[in-house]
Amino acid sequence: MHELTHSGLGGGLTDPPRSAGFGPTGPTVDRMNIIRSELNGKGGNYGQRSSYQAVMTTPGGPAYLPFTSSSLNSLQRGIVPAITDKFIKF
Repeated sequence: MHELTHSGLGGGLTDPPRSAGFGPTGPTVDRMNIIRSELNGKGGNYGQRSSYQAVMTTPGGPAYLPFTSSSLNSLQRGIVPAITDKFIKF
């Protein structure tokens, strides 16, 4: 669905430029967060993506995408999020 929003049919939305760094989400992620909110309201547990860009806490280590404010705060401080936080590690 994220990629569909980049198409003309999906609204032609864009992602933040790489120069925006870690933190900004942009209109595509914001739209996906609305969908996640609706799914969460129906019993889902998806969190909200807090940054378009991923971040590494150690050079060459895994990258993280935060899906809670606490995981975003940890990553902004260079700390791996707690196991109880929502994030994607890759």
